[in-house]
Amino acid sequence: VVERVGGADRYDTNRLVIQLAQNNTDSVLWQARLRHQFFYGQSSQRTALMASGENFPDALAFGPISYGTTGCEGVADGDRRGRPGQFDRCKGFPLILTEGDALSPTAESLLDTIDIDTVVVAGGTAAVSAAVVTEMEAMGIQVIRLGGVDRIETATIIADWISSSSTTFLGRPDPAGLSWNGEQVFLARADDFADALAAAPIVAAGDLFNQGDLTRRNILLLTDTDELSEDTEEWLEDNKASQPICEVTALGLSAAIANDVLDDAQRAIAGTGVCFNGDRNDDEN
Repeated sequence: VVERVGGADRYDTNRLVIQLAQNNTDSVLWQARLRHQFFYGQSSQRTALMASGENFPDALAFGPISYGTTGCEGVADGDRRGRPGQFDRCKGFPLILTEGDALSPTAESLLDTIDIDTVVVAGGTAAVSAAVVTEMEAMGIQVIRLGGVDRIETATIIADWISSSSTTFLGRPDPAGLSWNGEQVFLARADDFADALAAAPIVAAGDLFNQGDLTRRNILLLTDTDELSEDTEEWLEDNKASQPICEVTALGLSAAIANDVLDDAQRAIAGTGVCFNGDRNDDEN
């Protein structure tokens, strides 16, 4: 079966994809896919992710979070193996695209249609302006911004957010508490989109389909091609003390991520805690 999901522009296509995931129970494509429920933390809280539709990096960093395995607690193993209604209790978070300078009409309509209470914005004001945030707040929506000075720092801030178990983040109330433990980190080049885009589902799935551990979700970070970016290196070094980082996986060949980058990453995580296999990652070579 082949179906086309396409709108007049990228924002309209974005709307159609989200509505397909939410409502289109008669679609053959729908029946072959897991069911998303846009509940974040509790049934009274509906949360969406938002990124600029004018460039790709921030949306890429959100890709794993929009994948619908978050909150699969209590789903029977049999259902995971393909019974009807598989993942019916999982939570997938809609990723809404907008223009940078003003909230796109399509995004505004979508926020209202699917009754969103909270929006988590990726990127600084150069990507999604303060005016966009103001428009959403005027709609009664709580907005949390996860943005750094560039796409690489933004990816590390998003990684901090999804690995947090706190009810606040950056001084704002936050219904997150996803608590992804990040034992495996995937590195993608920051200047192109293909590798990070392709890896989003496996980054999000983590150990779900292996040992069934729902807390073992992976982290996606961005880096320069020829050297490990400073913000990414600092994130690895800062987090290895609180959570074991057992493996760093480069996405793409050495033209995308140089071997020297992996060597630097290995040094950054050396001395991390006990990993899932019971070993310590103490090797600096």
